[in-house]
Amino acid sequence: MKDLRSYVQLPLLRNYWYVAGLVEEFTRELKAKTLLERSIVFYRKEDGELVALQNRCAHRSFPLAESELIGDNIRCAYHGIQFNAEGRIVDVPGQASCPKGGVKKYAVREVGPFAWIWMGETDQANDADVPDTGGLSKPGWNTFIGAKKLEANYLLMHENLADLSHVPFLHGETVGASPDWSFSEIDVEVKTDGEQVSLWRPTSDWDVLRPFYPPGVDLAGRKLTSLNGGTFVSPAMHAGWNRVELLDAAPGEQVHYDHEFNHYVTPELHDTAHYYFSVARNCDLDNETFDELFPQVISAAFEEDVFATRAIQTLLAEDADENRSINITSDKAGFAVRRVILDLVKRERASLQRSGDKVAR
Repeated sequence: MKDLRSYVQLPLLRNYWYVAGLVEEFTRELKAKTLLERSIVFYRKEDGELVALQNRCAHRSFPLAESELIGDNIRCAYHGIQFNAEGRIVDVPGQASCPKGGVKKYAVREVGPFAWIWMGETDQANDADVPDTGGLSKPGWNTFIGAKKLEANYLLMHENLADLSHVPFLHGETVGASPDWSFSEIDVEVKTDGEQVSLWRPTSDWDVLRPFYPPGVDLAGRKLTSLNGGTFVSPAMHAGWNRVELLDAAPGEQVHYDHEFNHYVTPELHDTAHYYFSVARNCDLDNETFDELFPQVISAAFEEDVFATRAIQTLLAEDADENRSINITSDKAGFAVRRVILDLVKRERASLQRSGDKVAR
């Protein structure tokens, strides 16, 4: 699909776990969020369990987030109908019996700092499919987490993450990488039944790698090997990484110098998305000055990605001229991701048609 405008108008993929937000975002206060064009109300039960329900009273579509918690139930502020944490109607003022209807309950799981939500049919949610973020709690690593709002289709961010040749140009002032970075060979592997794409640049040139590492790490003149890249894990997550292995390490010397840059992208509407990220490193851990500076630099760099995707989305929406993109060498990984997305859309549409559900347009 060469037409980017058509690509970003593809149906949203629902049968995946997406980040709904940070665990700390959700309390006993009713909180509304729009995810994949669905308005959802979140709250915690009295025992702390997180609940996610359709944010629309089954009676007259009043938003339940504008209502009231009564114990673990939501009482609609319009006509007083109560819904329990399963989404079932349990009380209707003025009548003794309750209608069988209710509101949809979404499966949610809390793993580390993130609350994940399954946006497809609840009975298809499998805990084993929640993306692995165990690296965020590994001993011997420093980690920080951030969030931003994307004013663009989520696929534009996945395209950005799959093509790191933009780093010396879009992030020239923040990261400071050399344009030589763009000449590094790109390797691509499609795996896991054709649903995941890994991409990386191998290099042993420390001068190319230096901008990506803290000042306390100096491997000039050392024998090393490195892979810098990432994995398109799912429509909800891209796991990025820098991995350096020191081949001439002395006994007791650190051998692996690694970063993990994980990106979690949850569509809001077709042209907006929630963007969370986590960054972890296992080197120069005692550098307190860098600990303060690094999150600022990374946040500024990711803000440049937000700017780029917003600029592209705006132009696609406002410029009616024909959109036929040229291809360049560094598109190899991006096109692999695009082929996976197109295949996943076909699979999900076919599954919906087989089950008799309405296919989203």
